[in-house]
Amino acid sequence: MLVNGATLRGGNGNIIEVRESLGTGSGHTVADITIDDSRLTGNIFIENASEASLLLSNNAILNGIITGPADTTVTNGASWNLTGDSSIGDLTLGSGGTVKLGDGTAFNTLNVNGDFVGQGGTFVFNTVFGDDSSPSDKVVIAGNSSGTGNIVVNNINGTGAQTGEGIQLISVAGSSDASFVMPGRATAGIYEYLLYKGGVANPNDGAWYLRSTYTGDPCDLNPSLPICTPTDPGTPVDPVAPVIPVDPIDPGGPTDPIPLLRPEPGAYLANQAAAVHMFQQRRHDRGEPAFEHDGAGAWARVGRDQMNTTIAGQVDTRTHTNVLQIGSDLYRWGQSGRGQIGLMLATGEAETQATSRITGYGTRGKVKGDAVGLYGTWVQSAEDSSGLYVDGWLQYGRYDNRVQGNNLPRETYDATTRAASVEAGYGWAFANSDRGTWYLQPQAQLTYTDYKGDTLQEVNGTVVEDDRAGGFESRVGVRLFGHDNASGNRVQPFLAVNWLYTERGDAMRFDGERLDARLPTNR
Repeated sequence: MLVNGATLRGGNGNIIEVRESLGTGSGHTVADITIDDSRLTGNIFIENASEASLLLSNNAILNGIITGPADTTVTNGASWNLTGDSSIGDLTLGSGGTVKLGDGTAFNTLNVNGDFVGQGGTFVFNTVFGDDSSPSDKVVIAGNSSGTGNIVVNNINGTGAQTGEGIQLISVAGSSDASFVMPGRATAGIYEYLLYKGGVANPNDGAWYLRSTYTGDPCDLNPSLPICTPTDPGTPVDPVAPVIPVDPIDPGGPTDPIPLLRPEPGAYLANQAAAVHMFQQRRHDRGEPAFEHDGAGAWARVGRDQMNTTIAGQVDTRTHTNVLQIGSDLYRWGQSGRGQIGLMLATGEAETQATSRITGYGTRGKVKGDAVGLYGTWVQSAEDSSGLYVDGWLQYGRYDNRVQGNNLPRETYDATTRAASVEAGYGWAFANSDRGTWYLQPQAQLTYTDYKGDTLQEVNGTVVEDDRAGGFESRVGVRLFGHDNASGNRVQPFLAVNWLYTERGDAMRFDGERLDARLPTNR
C-alpha cells in the first residue's frame, strides 16, 4: 500500500513485479495493491500464473504500463496515464477516475482481457481526426461491458475528413451493455465528429466509433447535445433529409453518408461577407443633391442590415450589421452642373449566430470595422433631381474578427478591404404640381472589393484561410421618389428595386477543404 503522497519511481523501469512463488509449493502468488494519494512512475508486471488486484484512488497517479492479469480499479480522482500498450484483467472505471491512453506521441492499445464496469469515469483517447483509416488509441474488451462512462478525444494533427464506418475507439467481444457519452466536442476542418455505438455495416457489433457523418438521432448518441434540450419544446425541429440506401434491394446494406458540418465555418463565412459589404454605399446614402446648399456640407448615415443564410443545408446563420458613416465636402465647383469631392469615415460592427440544425451547437461571430475613404460626385442639375449624375468613391477598411463556438476557445483574426465604386443615373420628372414632383431614376453601379483576411490556426489545429471573397458586384435598378415643394422640406419618400449580380461568392478553406456560402449570383 502506498499512501499519503508517496512517490515511487522504478530504477529499472518497473515499480512493481508480481511473480509465481518459487520452490515446490502448490500455491501461486496473490497480490493486493492499493495506491492512495501517491504518484508512481514506472511499469507494473504481473506474471500470468499469479493474481493481482490494483486500486488507484484518492487522486493517485500512475504513469506507466500494466502487463498481466491485474484486476484494476481507477476511481475517486485517480489517473492512469499509459506510456505504451497495456494488458490487464478486469477494469473498473469509477467516478472521477481517468484512464489516459497516451500523450499523443504514439497510439496505444489497452487490452481488457476480462470485463469492463463503468461507474462514471473517463477514457481519454488521442486520435488523428480524419477518415476510417486514421490512427487512434484503442480499448479492446475481451469480456463484457456494463455501466456508464465518458469519452474525451484529443485531435492529433487531424485535418478532418468524411468517414464511412468511422474511427473505432472501443471494441467489445462479449455483451456490450455499457453506455458512453462524449461531453465535449470533437472538431477538425469543417467536420463535427460524434460518438456512435455500432458500425455502419454491422450496427450490432457493440463497438464505439467516431464518425463525421450523420445517421439516426444524435440525441440517442449524446443526450447532452444542445438540440436535445430545446428552449421551446413545442417548436418542431426541421427534419433532416433521410439517408438513401445505396442498394435499395438490400435494406441491410450500407448507406450513403451525410457529412456532418460544424457550425464554426458558417460564422467565418458570415464574418467575411459582413466585412465585404459593411461600408458599401450608394450615391443617395449621402443625401439628396437637390436639398444641398451652395456651400460645403456634411452628412451622416446610420444603417442596420440583416442577412439570413443556410450553409450546405445544415448550418443556419443570422447576421445583424450596424453602421455609422459620416463625411464632409472638401471642395465644390460649379453652379447648375455641380461637382464635389469629400472625405468620409465609417465604423460598424456585425454579429452572427450560426447554429447546426443537426447537433444544435452554436457559434457566435463578430466583426468590428473602421474605414476611411474619398468620394466624388457630379450632378447635371443641382437645383432639382432631374438629369444625369455620376458618382464614385474609394475606401480602405480594417476589421477585427472573432469566432467562438460552444465549448471551444475563442479565435481572433484581422482582415482588410480595399474597395472602389462608380455609379451613374438619370432622373426624369414625370409628375409635377405646385405641391410636389415625382421622379423616376434608373441607376447602374459597379463595385470592386479586394478582401484579405489573416490565415489562422485554431486551437484544435484547423488552418482557416480565405479562398475568395469580394470581387466585382454590379447593381442595376430604378428609384421612384418624390419631392415636397414646401420651403425647407428635407424628406424624400422613395421606392427602389435593384438587380444585383455578384462575380464570386464568399468562400474559405478549412485545412484545405473549400466551403462556400452559396449565395445566389443573381438576386
